[in-house]
Amino acid sequence: MTISITQLDQLVLTLVDVQIACRFMTPGNTDGHVALHLGEHHIMLQAKQPLEKLAKTTGSVNLRLVCSAPVEVLQASLVALGVLPEGQITKRQENGQTTHSLYLRDSSGQLIELINVQTLPAA
Repeated sequence: MTISITQLDQLVLTLVDVQIACRFMTPGNTDGHVALHLGEHHIMLQAKQPLEKLAKTTGSVNLRLVCSAPVEVLQASLVALGVLPEGQITKRQENGQTTHSLYLRDSSGQLIELINVQTLPAA
């Protein structure tokens, strides 16, 4: 099965000093991270923290990709190819949408989050 990516949702850069990186752009703030907004998309900046689960090292990149297929289907396809996800599928609800996430690492150790977003029915 080919994984159909519909868009890049966010890119997270792990930096030594977030403030220095922000000097050339106007940042916004999102959940304790600094977000550099580019139209509907944003680049998230986070400072390297000891034992940070998501970022392997300073200079690492985390990608969140929106997929058209349910993440359960993607997980089964990836496992069949020998690609093992990190942890279980996660689910979160906000702004009238449910997001299912599947995390994995590429061959260089970069974190990739595959998500499928579903709009909740009106109450």
